[in-house]
Amino acid sequence: MRWQLVDRIDELVEGKSAVGVKCFTLSEPFFADHFPGFPVVPGVLLLESMAQLAGKLIGFTVKRQRGDWPFPIFTMANHVKFRRFVRPGTIVQLHVELTNLSPESAAVKVQAKVDGKLHAQAEEFFVFNAVPLLDDAERRRVENLERQALRLLWADYPPRHAPGGPVSARRRVVVTGMGMITPVGRDLPSTWDALMGGRSGVGPIQRFDARSYPVTFAAEVDRPSSTDPAEFKLDLARVAVAEALAGSGPLPYDPERIGVCVGSEAARPPLEAIARQLRHNTVATLAEMRRGAPDAPSRMVAELVGARGPVSTVSTACTSSSQAVGEGALRVRRGEVDAMIVGGVDVLVDPVMVVGFALLGALSTRNDDPAPGQPPL
Repeated sequence: MRWQLVDRIDELVEGKSAVGVKCFTLSEPFFADHFPGFPVVPGVLLLESMAQLAGKLIGFTVKRQRGDWPFPIFTMANHVKFRRFVRPGTIVQLHVELTNLSPESAAVKVQAKVDGKLHAQAEEFFVFNAVPLLDDAERRRVENLERQALRLLWADYPPRHAPGGPVSARRRVVVTGMGMITPVGRDLPSTWDALMGGRSGVGPIQRFDARSYPVTFAAEVDRPSSTDPAEFKLDLARVAVAEALAGSGPLPYDPERIGVCVGSEAARPPLEAIARQLRHNTVATLAEMRRGAPDAPSRMVAELVGARGPVSTVSTACTSSSQAVGEGALRVRRGEVDAMIVGGVDVLVDPVMVVGFALLGALSTRNDDPAPGQPPL
């Protein structure tokens, strides 16, 4: 959100009320012009701050009671009163009371206080599902963003109890299924056998003509040379997830309690595509950018398994996959979810990556005898 005007949610009671905090610092961009020499928070942004907290209360309430996220849109304010200025450095307590909830709309009373003193108040009104969304996938994406915002703002979201009661801080985490597709195996058993047998997946680069490159060998997963790298990365994730789910069996949990965390980075377009864009002064389409985005595998996996809990992506270079596994374990242990699909996927053997890492001195250059140079660094 461009204007995030709620810093923390201290209390949220389903169907009733919410209390939050916003600290307006001098670095806020609007203070420069509103007003020079006497900066104050614009009244409309104070209204928006209260409306954002109200939207979280309404969305949480409707989701819990009806099962669908309502996408509340702030449409009107009545009886608005600004009683005092809000200056830089002020910590504003936001108070929202839900006064009416119908199938298509909601109304709230809101107040902004500083040190217990009333600075602003209003009645605010919202309608549901007023913004046309592209499709079901886009709707789920926006809903996931709303839930992630709640997790960031509200320490007690989601309610920290499972159907059987409160969740221990040391809740056990177990691995129920695994899947792999690697340079030494097309699945988990073959990969494990290769590792135990000391077999290497390193060999001359086949994906492109690397004879003129400083490094000519790598560990690759076979794929047709014409396959788009971004699409191939999604294919790898599909194969690994399918094997993992075959091992675990169906996940007997509420989709809201199933999350995804995948380690990945942005896909790089083929050199031909880069050259074509430069020659014709064009850019990638929105669909191409979304397919190659770091979170594309996470989104695909969530849609594949029907996960509607937290969906996140880790892009921390070589540690991405292990960090994603750790993130999933922590979410289960904290009671945020009942199951997580975690792991990592990438397609790194391409001209840009090989040249870049070679120039950094991070790759072995033992091109004539690559086997002893199997370690990548």
